[in-house]
Amino acid sequence: MSDSLKQWARVQRALIRIENNKNRQEEEYEDDVWFFFQNCYHLKDWIIHDDTNLISSKTVEAYIERNLELKLCADLANRSKHLKLTKKPRKDAKTSSKDLTIDCATAGFPGEGSWHYDFVVSWEDSSMEAIKLAQESVKEWAKLLTTYGVLN
Repeated sequence: MSDSLKQWARVQRALIRIENNKNRQEEEYEDDVWFFFQNCYHLKDWIIHDDTNLISSKTVEAYIERNLELKLCADLANRSKHLKLTKKPRKDAKTSSKDLTIDCATAGFPGEGSWHYDFVVSWEDSSMEAIKLAQESVKEWAKLLTTYGVLN
Protein backbone atom coordinates (compact mmCIF):
# COMPACT_ATOMS: atom_id res chain seq x y z
CA MET A 1 0.00 0.00 0.00
CA SER A 2 1.38 3.41 -0.94
CA ASP A 3 1.96 6.11 1.65
CA SER A 4 -0.89 8.25 0.32
CA LEU A 5 -3.27 5.27 0.54
CA LYS A 6 -2.20 4.74 4.15
CA GLN A 7 -3.15 8.36 4.87
CA TRP A 8 -6.39 7.87 2.93
CA ALA A 9 -7.21 4.90 5.21
CA ARG A 10 -6.38 7.05 8.26
CA VAL A 11 -8.84 9.71 7.02
CA GLN A 12 -11.54 7.08 6.60
CA ARG A 13 -10.96 5.77 10.13
CA ALA A 14 -11.14 9.33 11.47
CA LEU A 15 -14.46 9.82 9.66
CA ILE A 16 -15.86 6.67 11.27
CA ARG A 17 -14.87 8.02 14.69
CA ILE A 18 -16.82 11.25 14.21
CA GLU A 19 -19.80 9.50 12.65
CA ASN A 20 -19.98 7.25 15.73
CA ASN A 21 -20.67 10.08 18.12
CA LYS A 22 -23.30 8.58 20.44
CA ASN A 23 -22.61 8.75 24.15
CA ARG A 24 -19.14 10.25 23.71
CA GLN A 25 -17.46 12.68 26.06
CA GLU A 26 -17.54 16.20 24.63
CA GLU A 27 -13.78 16.81 24.73
CA GLU A 28 -12.96 13.43 23.20
CA TYR A 29 -15.44 13.98 20.39
CA GLU A 30 -14.20 17.51 19.75
CA ASP A 31 -10.61 16.21 19.54
CA ASP A 32 -11.72 13.63 16.98
CA VAL A 33 -13.46 16.31 14.88
CA TRP A 34 -10.29 18.43 14.78
CA PHE A 35 -8.16 15.32 14.16
CA PHE A 36 -10.37 14.47 11.19
CA PHE A 37 -10.08 17.88 9.52
CA GLN A 38 -6.31 18.03 10.05
CA ASN A 39 -5.77 14.60 8.53
CA CYS A 40 -8.30 15.10 5.77
CA TYR A 41 -6.88 18.39 4.56
CA HIS A 42 -3.27 17.26 4.84
CA LEU A 43 -4.02 14.23 2.70
CA LYS A 44 -3.00 16.68 -0.02
CA ASP A 45 0.61 16.55 1.18
CA TRP A 46 0.62 12.75 1.15
CA ILE A 47 -0.77 12.73 -2.40
CA ILE A 48 1.72 15.33 -3.63
CA HIS A 49 4.80 13.77 -2.02
CA ASP A 50 4.02 10.11 -2.73
CA ASP A 51 6.28 9.19 -5.64
CA THR A 52 3.92 6.40 -6.70
CA ASN A 53 1.27 9.00 -7.65
CA LEU A 54 1.26 10.98 -10.85
CA ILE A 55 -0.65 13.93 -9.41
CA SER A 56 1.19 17.25 -9.34
CA SER A 57 0.98 19.75 -6.52
CA LYS A 58 -0.49 22.23 -9.00
CA THR A 59 -3.29 19.78 -9.84
CA VAL A 60 -4.05 19.07 -6.17
CA GLU A 61 -4.05 22.76 -5.18
CA ALA A 62 -6.27 23.68 -8.15
CA TYR A 63 -8.68 20.89 -7.18
CA ILE A 64 -8.90 22.23 -3.63
CA GLU A 65 -9.50 25.77 -4.89
CA ARG A 66 -12.42 24.56 -7.04
CA ASN A 67 -13.96 22.61 -4.17
CA LEU A 68 -15.92 24.33 -1.40
CA GLU A 69 -15.78 21.38 0.99
CA LEU A 70 -11.99 21.04 0.75
CA LYS A 71 -11.51 24.80 1.19
CA LEU A 72 -13.63 24.64 4.36
CA CYS A 73 -11.66 21.60 5.48
CA ALA A 74 -8.42 23.59 4.94
CA ASP A 75 -9.67 26.47 7.08
CA LEU A 76 -10.70 24.18 9.92
CA ALA A 77 -7.40 22.27 9.81
CA ASN A 78 -5.42 25.49 9.96
CA ARG A 79 -7.58 26.99 12.72
CA SER A 80 -7.10 23.87 14.82
CA LYS A 81 -3.32 23.86 14.37
CA HIS A 82 -2.46 27.53 14.76
CA LEU A 83 -3.25 29.89 17.61
CA LYS A 84 -2.94 32.84 15.24
CA LEU A 85 -3.46 32.54 11.49
CA THR A 86 -0.76 34.20 9.42
CA LYS A 87 -2.36 33.46 6.04
CA LYS A 88 -5.78 34.55 4.87
CA PRO A 89 -8.36 31.75 5.27
CA ARG A 90 -9.86 30.37 2.07
CA LYS A 91 -13.49 30.75 3.21
CA ASP A 92 -12.99 31.83 6.85
CA ALA A 93 -14.73 28.68 8.10
CA LYS A 94 -15.01 28.11 11.82
CA THR A 95 -17.08 26.06 14.19
CA SER A 96 -19.95 28.29 15.22
CA SER A 97 -21.87 26.12 17.63
CA LYS A 98 -21.86 22.86 19.48
CA ASP A 99 -25.19 21.17 20.13
CA LEU A 100 -25.99 18.37 22.55
CA THR A 101 -28.93 16.17 21.61
CA ILE A 102 -30.38 13.83 24.21
CA ASP A 103 -32.68 11.03 23.03
CA CYS A 104 -34.65 9.56 25.91
CA ALA A 105 -37.05 7.80 23.51
CA THR A 106 -34.52 4.99 22.99
CA ALA A 107 -34.73 4.11 26.67
CA GLY A 108 -36.85 1.29 27.99
CA PHE A 109 -37.24 3.08 31.30
CA PRO A 110 -36.25 6.39 32.91
CA GLY A 111 -32.57 7.11 33.31
CA GLU A 112 -31.43 5.49 30.07
CA GLY A 113 -31.07 7.01 26.66
CA SER A 114 -28.39 8.34 24.38
CA TRP A 115 -26.80 11.64 23.50
CA HIS A 116 -24.57 13.04 20.81
CA TYR A 117 -22.82 16.28 19.95
CA ASP A 118 -23.13 18.12 16.66
CA PHE A 119 -20.65 20.77 15.60
CA VAL A 120 -21.77 23.37 13.08
CA VAL A 121 -19.30 24.91 10.64
CA SER A 122 -20.04 28.46 9.48
CA TRP A 123 -18.59 30.58 6.71
CA GLU A 124 -19.84 33.74 5.04
CA ASP A 125 -23.66 33.45 5.28
CA SER A 126 -23.75 29.65 5.27
CA SER A 127 -23.41 26.74 7.65
CA MET A 128 -23.23 22.95 7.62
CA GLU A 129 -22.94 20.21 10.23
CA ALA A 130 -19.32 19.16 10.68
CA ILE A 131 -20.21 15.51 10.06
CA LYS A 132 -21.80 16.40 6.71
CA LEU A 133 -18.76 18.48 5.75
CA ALA A 134 -16.48 15.61 6.72
CA GLN A 135 -18.46 13.14 4.61
CA GLU A 136 -18.51 15.47 1.61
CA SER A 137 -14.77 16.16 1.94
CA VAL A 138 -14.02 12.43 1.84
CA LYS A 139 -16.22 12.06 -1.27
CA GLU A 140 -14.33 14.87 -2.99
CA TRP A 141 -10.92 13.35 -2.24
CA ALA A 142 -12.23 9.99 -3.49
CA LYS A 143 -13.18 11.61 -6.81
CA LEU A 144 -9.67 13.00 -7.28
CA LEU A 145 -7.96 9.75 -6.25
CA THR A 146 -10.20 7.72 -8.55
CA THR A 147 -9.71 10.09 -11.49
CA TYR A 148 -5.93 9.66 -11.25
CA GLY A 149 -6.03 5.91 -10.67
CA VAL A 150 -4.85 5.99 -7.06
CA LEU A 151 -8.15 4.36 -6.00
CA ASN A 152 -9.75 1.73 -8.17
